[in-house]
Amino acid sequence: MTDVKTILESYERTGSYRQTAREVNISHNTAKRYVLRAQAAREETIDSTIPESREIPQPCRVVTDEIRGIIHRILENNRHKKRKQRCNAKLIWRYLIRLGHSLSYATVKREVARWKETDEYREVFIAQETNEGQRAEFDFGTTWLTFDTGPACAVSQDNLPAKHLRTGTRVG
Repeated sequence: MTDVKTILESYERTGSYRQTAREVNISHNTAKRYVLRAQAAREETIDSTIPESREIPQPCRVVTDEIRGIIHRILENNRHKKRKQRCNAKLIWRYLIRLGHSLSYATVKREVARWKETDEYREVFIAQETNEGQRAEFDFGTTWLTFDTGPACAVSQDNLPAKHLRTGTRVG
Protein backbone atom coordinates (compact mmCIF):
# COMPACT_ATOMS: atom_id res chain seq x y z
CA MET A 1 0.00 0.00 0.00
CA THR A 2 1.24 3.43 -0.92
CA ASP A 3 0.29 6.45 1.12
CA VAL A 4 -0.34 9.95 -0.16
CA LYS A 5 2.67 11.35 1.68
CA THR A 6 5.01 9.12 -0.37
CA ILE A 7 3.40 10.31 -3.62
CA LEU A 8 3.74 13.98 -2.65
CA GLU A 9 7.37 13.56 -1.58
CA SER A 10 8.23 11.81 -4.82
CA TYR A 11 6.48 14.51 -6.89
CA GLU A 12 8.31 17.29 -5.05
CA ARG A 13 11.60 15.54 -5.75
CA THR A 14 10.96 14.69 -9.45
CA GLY A 15 8.43 17.27 -10.60
CA SER A 16 6.85 14.72 -12.96
CA TYR A 17 3.65 12.71 -12.60
CA ARG A 18 5.00 9.87 -14.71
CA GLN A 19 8.31 9.64 -12.87
CA THR A 20 6.44 9.74 -9.55
CA ALA A 21 4.14 6.96 -10.77
CA ARG A 22 7.14 4.83 -11.78
CA GLU A 23 8.85 5.30 -8.42
CA VAL A 24 5.73 4.59 -6.36
CA ASN A 25 4.44 1.91 -8.76
CA ILE A 26 1.00 3.42 -9.44
CA SER A 27 -0.75 4.89 -12.47
CA HIS A 28 0.38 8.37 -13.54
CA ASN A 29 -3.27 9.43 -13.50
CA THR A 30 -3.52 8.41 -9.83
CA ALA A 31 -0.35 10.35 -9.02
CA LYS A 32 -1.69 13.40 -10.82
CA ARG A 33 -5.06 13.20 -9.04
CA TYR A 34 -3.49 13.09 -5.58
CA VAL A 35 -0.93 15.83 -6.30
CA LEU A 36 -3.62 18.17 -7.68
CA ARG A 37 -5.94 17.47 -4.74
CA ALA A 38 -3.11 18.16 -2.29
CA GLN A 39 -2.29 21.44 -4.06
CA ALA A 40 -5.96 22.45 -4.01
CA ALA A 41 -6.14 21.62 -0.30
CA ARG A 42 -3.10 23.85 0.35
CA GLU A 43 -4.73 26.69 -1.58
CA GLU A 44 -7.98 25.99 0.29
CA THR A 45 -10.04 25.72 -2.91
CA ILE A 46 -11.55 22.43 -1.73
CA ASP A 47 -13.13 21.80 1.64
CA SER A 48 -11.65 18.44 2.55
CA THR A 49 -7.98 17.81 2.92
CA ILE A 50 -6.31 14.56 2.05
CA PRO A 51 -5.25 12.74 5.21
CA GLU A 52 -1.48 12.17 5.18
CA SER A 53 -1.82 8.54 6.26
CA ARG A 54 -4.47 7.53 3.73
CA GLU A 55 -3.45 4.39 1.90
CA ILE A 56 -4.10 3.84 -1.78
CA PRO A 57 -5.22 0.28 -2.54
CA GLN A 58 -3.23 -1.36 -5.32
CA PRO A 59 -4.29 -4.48 -7.15
CA CYS A 60 -2.38 -7.64 -6.51
CA ARG A 61 0.35 -8.31 -9.07
CA VAL A 62 -0.94 -11.36 -10.91
CA VAL A 63 2.10 -12.74 -12.72
CA THR A 64 4.16 -14.12 -9.88
CA ASP A 65 7.46 -15.94 -10.32
CA GLU A 66 5.58 -19.22 -9.90
CA ILE A 67 3.13 -18.45 -12.73
CA ARG A 68 5.91 -17.10 -14.95
CA GLY A 69 7.86 -20.32 -14.34
CA ILE A 70 4.87 -22.48 -15.31
CA ILE A 71 4.32 -20.50 -18.53
CA HIS A 72 8.01 -20.61 -19.48
CA ARG A 73 8.28 -24.34 -18.70
CA ILE A 74 5.30 -25.10 -20.98
CA LEU A 75 6.78 -22.97 -23.78
CA GLU A 76 10.19 -24.63 -23.42
CA ASN A 77 8.57 -28.08 -23.66
CA ASN A 78 6.78 -26.93 -26.83
CA ARG A 79 9.98 -26.17 -28.71
CA HIS A 80 10.48 -29.71 -30.00
CA LYS A 81 6.85 -30.10 -31.12
CA LYS A 82 5.49 -29.25 -34.54
CA ARG A 83 3.91 -25.79 -34.74
CA LYS A 84 0.32 -27.05 -34.88
CA GLN A 85 0.84 -29.31 -31.85
CA ARG A 86 2.23 -26.58 -29.55
CA CYS A 87 0.32 -25.08 -26.64
CA ASN A 88 -0.85 -21.57 -27.41
CA ALA A 89 -1.60 -18.79 -24.91
CA LYS A 90 -5.27 -19.78 -24.64
CA LEU A 91 -4.43 -23.37 -23.68
CA ILE A 92 -1.86 -22.19 -21.16
CA TRP A 93 -4.42 -19.76 -19.67
CA ARG A 94 -7.01 -22.55 -19.34
CA TYR A 95 -4.41 -24.77 -17.66
CA LEU A 96 -3.54 -22.02 -15.15
CA ILE A 97 -7.24 -21.45 -14.38
CA ARG A 98 -7.67 -25.18 -13.71
CA LEU A 99 -4.70 -25.01 -11.33
CA GLY A 100 -6.61 -22.35 -9.39
CA HIS A 101 -4.73 -19.21 -10.44
CA SER A 102 -6.74 -16.06 -11.07
CA LEU A 103 -5.46 -14.13 -14.08
CA SER A 104 -6.75 -12.89 -17.41
CA TYR A 105 -6.11 -14.31 -20.85
CA ALA A 106 -4.52 -10.99 -21.91
CA THR A 107 -1.98 -11.32 -19.09
CA VAL A 108 -0.94 -14.76 -20.32
CA LYS A 109 -0.73 -13.47 -23.91
CA ARG A 110 1.60 -10.68 -22.81
CA GLU A 111 3.86 -13.10 -20.96
CA VAL A 112 3.95 -15.51 -23.93
CA ALA A 113 4.81 -12.60 -26.26
CA ARG A 114 7.67 -11.52 -23.96
CA TRP A 115 9.02 -15.06 -23.93
CA LYS A 116 8.81 -15.36 -27.72
CA GLU A 117 10.59 -12.04 -28.13
CA THR A 118 13.60 -13.16 -26.10
CA ASP A 119 13.73 -16.97 -26.13
CA GLU A 120 11.97 -18.44 -29.16
CA TYR A 121 13.87 -19.74 -32.13
CA ARG A 122 13.58 -17.43 -35.09
CA GLU A 123 13.01 -18.66 -38.63
CA VAL A 124 15.99 -17.75 -40.77
CA PHE A 125 16.35 -17.81 -44.53
CA ILE A 126 19.75 -17.97 -46.19
CA ALA A 127 20.02 -16.51 -49.66
CA GLN A 128 21.74 -18.89 -52.07
CA GLU A 129 24.24 -17.48 -54.47
CA THR A 130 24.80 -19.71 -57.45
CA ASN A 131 26.46 -19.33 -60.84
CA GLU A 132 24.19 -18.73 -63.82
CA GLY A 133 22.86 -21.98 -65.22
CA GLN A 134 23.86 -23.97 -62.14
CA ARG A 135 20.34 -24.42 -60.76
CA ALA A 136 16.80 -23.76 -61.99
CA GLU A 137 14.18 -22.79 -59.39
CA PHE A 138 10.55 -22.01 -59.98
CA ASP A 139 7.25 -21.88 -58.12
CA PHE A 140 4.11 -23.88 -58.88
CA GLY A 141 3.15 -24.61 -62.41
CA THR A 142 4.28 -26.72 -65.29
CA THR A 143 7.59 -26.09 -66.99
CA TRP A 144 8.63 -27.74 -70.21
CA LEU A 145 12.29 -28.69 -70.30
CA THR A 146 14.48 -30.27 -72.95
CA PHE A 147 16.91 -32.85 -71.53
CA ASP A 148 20.16 -34.16 -73.00
CA THR A 149 18.84 -37.70 -72.67
CA GLY A 150 15.49 -37.36 -74.44
CA PRO A 151 12.49 -35.31 -75.63
CA ALA A 152 10.88 -32.36 -73.83
CA CYS A 153 8.66 -33.16 -70.88
CA ALA A 154 6.61 -31.39 -68.19
CA VAL A 155 8.25 -31.00 -64.77
CA SER A 156 6.57 -29.71 -61.62
CA GLN A 157 9.34 -29.82 -59.05
CA ASP A 158 10.75 -26.72 -57.47
CA ASN A 159 14.46 -27.53 -57.89
CA LEU A 160 16.16 -29.22 -60.77
CA PRO A 161 19.93 -29.72 -61.15
CA ALA A 162 21.28 -27.68 -64.06
CA LYS A 163 23.31 -30.57 -65.51
CA HIS A 164 20.07 -31.81 -67.13
CA LEU A 165 19.26 -28.49 -68.79
CA ARG A 166 20.11 -27.33 -72.28
CA THR A 167 20.45 -23.66 -72.96
CA GLY A 168 17.40 -23.72 -75.24
CA THR A 169 14.70 -24.55 -72.71
CA ARG A 170 11.10 -23.64 -73.33
CA VAL A 171 8.87 -22.38 -70.56
CA GLY A 172 5.19 -22.83 -71.39
